[in-house]
Amino acid sequence: MFAKAYRQMMHPGIITSTVPTADEILVSGNLAVVRMSWSTTIADEAGGQKSSRQTRDLQIWRRENGAWKFFRRMWHHIKVSP
Repeated sequence: MFAKAYRQMMHPGIITSTVPTADEILVSGNLAVVRMSWSTTIADEAGGQKSSRQTRDLQIWRRENGAWKFFRRMWHHIKVSP
């Protein structure tokens, strides 16, 4: 779902830059919780217009057979003030 939202921003003449930040990682046994912040800048090459969006992401990971695997996610946009 998250990847689909970012793929929709990929068009000719549009430059997208995304920077993830791991805010917190908690591990207990075979479960891990990761809180992430994502900052994305979208620029139109032709018009020079820029916009930005920020999202927060909460991920649940499970260790199965010794490897960490993504299990669940919840994310939302953060309203950015101009």
